[in-house]
Amino acid sequence: NKTILSLILIVFSIAALFLLAKYAIPRALVYLTRAAKPTEYSLANSYIFGSPLVAAADGETKIRVNVFLLNDQGMGVPDKNIELLVQPKTGVEGNAQVKQVQALTDKFGKAIFEVVSSFPGQFVVKASIGGAELPQTVTLTFR
Repeated sequence: NKTILSLILIVFSIAALFLLAKYAIPRALVYLTRAAKPTEYSLANSYIFGSPLVAAADGETKIRVNVFLLNDQGMGVPDKNIELLVQPKTGVEGNAQVKQVQALTDKFGKAIFEVVSSFPGQFVVKASIGGAELPQTVTLTFR
């Protein structure tokens, strides 16, 4: 009886190892390979914010705008060039100026810009990569 039970246990163990090697391990490797690609990014997962949101319209007071380019797993995507577009809202006489502090994303996916304006009003700020815009925008106010 012990010999038969040992033989059955060995057969089941070999079958389990075969199934693990054939199905589970390749699927895990495919998943890990996809998750490790740092060059892919998700516009929907990425975001933009400004701080402070209100500043003096004196042409000198800066509002810092940060853009985070992230992948599907929420990890930063490095070495990508981010472009910032600032558009005045209706009724604003002029436009704001953008300074690229760090347009190329760092290892956390962060790009940094500064915005100043000599014109009072609100400005909508959009970020893009390769012509594709992030769905989120930020509104800055200069008084």
